[in-house]
Order: sequence, then structure tokens, then C-alpha cells
Amino acid sequence: MNPHPRKRKPHRVTFEPSLSHASWQPNLSVLRQSEREAYQLILEFLEEEYMSESAKLRFLRAVETLSGAVRAQAEGDMSEYCSKTILAKKIEKFILQEPTEVLTSSVRQQAMLCIVALSQVRPPFRLSEKLDLVNTCVFSTFALPPILPRLDRKESASLYLQGGELALWQSVLPDAPCLLTCQTVQALDDMLQVLVMDDMDPDMHILQSFLEIILPWSLLSNKVHEQTRALVTISRLLRFICNFPRLLHMTEFSMSGRLMGIFGLFCLDSNQEISMGASEALHYLFKILVLQRSTKPKTEIILKDLQKHFRGEWFASMQDVTLFFRKYLTPNERADVIMVAMEAMSGASSHAVCAASKMLKMILKYSIPEIGKVPEIIRYIHQHMNSITETTAQMTIKKILYLLAESSTDEVILTLFQMEDRSQKGVHKPWEILASFPKSYEVIMEYLLQRLAPYRQPRGQEPSGRTAISPLIVWRERQRGAVGGEGDSLMPCPRPSWGLWASTFYVSVFG
Repeated sequence: MNPHPRKRKPHRVTFEPSLSHASWQPNLSVLRQSEREAYQLILEFLEEEYMSESAKLRFLRAVETLSGAVRAQAEGDMSEYCSKTILAKKIEKFILQEPTEVLTSSVRQQAMLCIVALSQVRPPFRLSEKLDLVNTCVFSTFALPPILPRLDRKESASLYLQGGELALWQSVLPDAPCLLTCQTVQALDDMLQVLVMDDMDPDMHILQSFLEIILPWSLLSNKVHEQTRALVTISRLLRFICNFPRLLHMTEFSMSGRLMGIFGLFCLDSNQEISMGASEALHYLFKILVLQRSTKPKTEIILKDLQKHFRGEWFASMQDVTLFFRKYLTPNERADVIMVAMEAMSGASSHAVCAASKMLKMILKYSIPEIGKVPEIIRYIHQHMNSITETTAQMTIKKILYLLAESSTDEVILTLFQMEDRSQKGVHKPWEILASFPKSYEVIMEYLLQRLAPYRQPRGQEPSGRTAISPLIVWRERQRGAVGGEGDSLMPCPRPSWGLWASTFYVSVFG
């Protein structure tokens, strides 16, 4: 799988350890004998370029031991003994050296658990260091081959991929390779949960950075086990965050709409493991939004209702998507949901097109609340109209355009005029769609006449502050529609009423 087209996998770490820490003269008297031995072993192994599997495991255990000792100190700091950055790079190198074609060693798992131990001591990792570690560990884990449980345990085993616990695997899958893979995935979960924290609270800015690394494995991979691992990993991380009442930088977290759209589409996937993983991730996203955005008296009631649909059928998930789209998302987040669905409808997958149409049909069943990013949506519709060929999808796109024209008339019409001014071919298509709806042509003309009013105001009178459109622009388009045919005009003219429209328009503007 290649989640990043120009990045097959994380860059190899060029590790050049330094012995500058040897001159620091750390106070070893506060350490126990086993902790001093761990410290000496770390110094010894830091300089070795090639290490055996047993040596790597000894090094990792030593780092965990020293981390535990530093954490137990009242003012402990790992910098007094070793550079935390150098240790992390050494561990990252171990992970990169592990093959992804087969899993036969516990080095990868123990390395991630060692990162967990290092994360719990000062100084904290910088964000760039966290992202390097997450990128490396996600690639190294997700790229592992799929787990193939024994046929007589296959049904029970699939529960893990749907969010089941490690204990379940230990009870139903004693096979060593399966258990080792399961433990490695669990170690990745543990590492992500520790790294997403800033002191005692989850940091949503860090979470967003992590999701930008993980999401491509669900969106760009064509392998079910990679997609499922990504969705389940996100689900577990969101479930962990639900345990904290205070989330740092929640107002800056801008992925709620995009996540809702992505998970909503995956809930309709034909593969049960993918759809269940997405359903759980969607559930915990909803739970975070309720805990952070609802009023306290209503929170408990909403969470109880939400729990009833946990791991439910796709229709229940879509009902929740519709509810949260209307009540818990900001205008820009609602726009992100629509954009995710439109991107799916313009893709090559017929199943994705059908799923996106279903989701948008439920969302748009009733009048929609305020939507942000209207110009961006209009431009996307214009650019991709020709690639959306499925009938239901075309009708859905038309409805989006019509609803936006009703609720955000200014932005829709001005965006279309701006695209015409930039000489973009084919701009007439959205106008034709709008004109195909009952009375919408009259609405557009009435809007244009209102915007032309500033040009008819007496001299010296202050403008109203509303956006004005030059009558020459509108008249030019009508002339082109009258002479050159509808295909040449930005605003195609309904022929039977042309005379009435022309006379009304001429009197309104020039009379």
C-alpha cells in the first residue's frame, strides 16, 4: 500500500550517536544496581551500528528500566543521563530495520512500548519527534500481512478487527504468529494514546496530525486488512480521548466534518470488517462532539440514545450522521461532509458513488442549516460535473446546488460570475441546473435586479453595502444567450419568456 504517492515508506534514519553525554557526570548514586547496569548497557549499545535481535531487546529493556528510575525521581529528567532524542532515533532505527513481509520477532512491539516508557519522563517529545515516530510505527505495523486465523476460529477472531480486546485473541487464537501480530497492534495503540497527550490532557492539535498520517491507509489502500487496521486504530484512539472531560485545542480541531463524511461512507462498505470499524470510529467521534458541544443537562440523555445505535445497521448510522450534521457541526464542518461525499461521487468506484448518494440523500432530506465554504463547493461542482455520470449522483449534485442557491444566493451567483470573468469554460452548466428547478430562474433574476439597484441610485446617495453587479455584465450574458444560443451563454435564456424578461430587465435597469 502506498498512502502517500511520493513516499513509499518513512525515510531511513541516519543515526549518528554522540558521546557528549559522557561528560555530563550523572548522579548514579540515586540509582539501584540494576538501574546503573541498565545505564551502562545503554551507553555501550548506543555506539553499535549493527545489533542482533537479542541485543536490541536487551537495549530496549534497559531504556525502560532507566525510564522507570527517572520517572520515580521527584525532579527526574532523562537529559541527566541520556539524550531522549538520541534514544528515540535509535529505537526508530530498530523499527525501520524490521521486515514488513513477515512478523517473527517482538522487537517492533517492544520498541513501541519503550517509546511509551520514554514518553512518561521529562523532557517531553517535540511534535516533530512524535510525528516521525508515529509515521514510522504506523507504516511498520499496518504494512504487516493480514492475520489468518484458523478456520474453526475465524468468526470469533474477526471481533478483534472490529474493536475486540486483546484478551479475546489470547483466548481464541493461541497461534503464536496471530498473537504476536495482535500484541504489536496493541503496542501501537498504547504508543498513540501516550503521544497524543500534552501533560494530563489529550491535545486535539496533535490528534489531527496523527490522523493525517493514519487516514491515508483507509482511503488509498486497496487491501482490506490495511483499511481495517487504520479504522480500528482511529476508533481506539477516539475511544481513549472520550475518557477526558478537557481536551486541549478542541476549537482548533478542524477535522470533525471530514471524519464524519469518511466514516459515514465506510459504514456503507460491503466488507463487514471495514463497515464495523468505521461504525465504531463514527460512534466515538459523535461521543466526543456530544461531550464537548452539548449542554450538560442533555449530555447524558444524548449519550444513552447514541449507545443504542452502537455497532448498529447502516441506516442507524446514517440517522446519527443526519442528526449530528444538523446539530453538532459548524457551517465549515458541514461543508467538509458534503465535499467528502462529492469527491466520492466523482470517483471511479461505483460502490463509493452509491454510498455517497445514499448519505447525502439522508442529509439533504430536509432543509439544510447554514453551510460554509460555498464558493469552494460551487467550484468543485463546476470542475467535476462531467465526471459524475451516475443518475442518482447527478440528481444529488443538482439538489446541493439548488439548496445552496436558496440559502446562500449571494455566494453562489457571485462565484459563478467570478468563474466567468476568469474565462472558465463550461460555467453555463451550473446555471442550467439552477434554471431547471421551478421558479429558480425568477429567483435569480430578482436577485440580479436587486444587486443592480446601486447603479440607479441618485448621485451622492450612499450605497447600501450589498454587493453590486454591473448591468453590462448581465446584459452581455443575456445578449450572448439571445444571439449565440444557450450553450454560449453563462445564463441560458428560457426562450418562451425571453421577450417578457428582456422588457422587464431593460425597464428595471435603464428605465
